[in-house]
Amino acid sequence: MIILFVLFESSSLLPNHFLCNIFKMNMSYTYNYKGVDDFIKQNFADEVEKAINYQIMFELKASHAYMSLAAYYMRPEVALENVAKWFLKQSDEEREHATGFIKYQNRRGGKVVLEDIKASGKQEFGSLVEAFQYALELEKSNNEGLLRLHQISSENKDVDFCTLLEDKYLEEQTRSIEEIGRFITKLKRLGTGIGEDYFDKEIMECFS
Repeated sequence: MIILFVLFESSSLLPNHFLCNIFKMNMSYTYNYKGVDDFIKQNFADEVEKAINYQIMFELKASHAYMSLAAYYMRPEVALENVAKWFLKQSDEEREHATGFIKYQNRRGGKVVLEDIKASGKQEFGSLVEAFQYALELEKSNNEGLLRLHQISSENKDVDFCTLLEDKYLEEQTRSIEEIGRFITKLKRLGTGIGEDYFDKEIMECFS
């Protein structure tokens, strides 16, 4: 049990230096949130909740992978600054997506469960085509996760979440896949070496 005291200064209602025992309470009760989600959950299936947690982790892993790509192209012996900025921007976007799903999970009364993030399997790249093909696979995998999430939500008749996925995440994901595909096409035409320098300075400057 914790006893709290408040010392009031002089006022029109209390005498000077009046010591008043305000209340006595068990602090463990204050921080007992067990069951707080039960009364706000509505049409939010456990299966959807678990799928959202899976997607949160995938978004964070994708952010981590993009950060690795950005770090590689920042290196002085690689020095493709605009490419690095673009990958850094993608890393930020994936983290924002994860944050969005975290906020939504809490808003619906679910519980966010975060896990460890392992290091990205790919740390260095022989060419920009290879790097963007790696990024394309990341985006395709992310899109598959979102489609699976939409399917699970549809099966559980969760209209609210289906609408969010359709209006915000799925459309954006399709645009990302198309954009990276165009980058790969241009890079294959330009080739490596000077072609990659041209791509970085003349093309990626508009996107970074």
